[in-house]
Amino acid sequence: ACGGGGGGGGSDGASSALPVPRVLERLGSVVGQAEGLVGQLCSGNPSPVSSGALGSPPSLSSLPADHGVFNALRAVPLLLAHAAHRDEAAGAMANRLFKRAHEAAGASPPVLARLLVQLHVAALARVHAVWPGVASLLTDLVRYSEDDRALSREVTPVLLSAGLVRAPELCAHVGKLIDSGANPQAAAF
Repeated sequence: ACGGGGGGGGSDGASSALPVPRVLERLGSVVGQAEGLVGQLCSGNPSPVSSGALGSPPSLSSLPADHGVFNALRAVPLLLAHAAHRDEAAGAMANRLFKRAHEAAGASPPVLARLLVQLHVAALARVHAVWPGVASLLTDLVRYSEDDRALSREVTPVLLSAGLVRAPELCAHVGKLIDSGANPQAAAF
């Protein structure tokens, strides 16, 4: 477990404080559990959309509040509460979740990909609730990634709608890229 009482901010050096690598290890377990639950929603049902089980379009928000996916996500801020260095742990978690959201976007079937992206963005929102610096970090990651994570059509709109990327900064950046003609991906976005 994460330990008993200890400092509320997780940065007082108490014996229950977790180093950042340990926080990330536990985050991996929590997210892995939630990913498994999302996978179960789609397994054995080639099209959860057709059955209406997840709404139309499919969304995690269609699940009851006490669903296991949300129970797993509730652990995210608790991990940060027990981090020896909360801000550092939050930044590392945000980086990890951003990467996993982009990896999940390639999952098959597409409904599973969509739900997994929503899951990772929901986890990012929980990190953001503890450390508001997440929005700046994610905005920079979206703007300056040099791979397929830059301006991803699958992930960036979900981050924007969740308020986890600063829209004015991103729009200004995309506008400059379009005007310069240097980035065809910006125009497609």
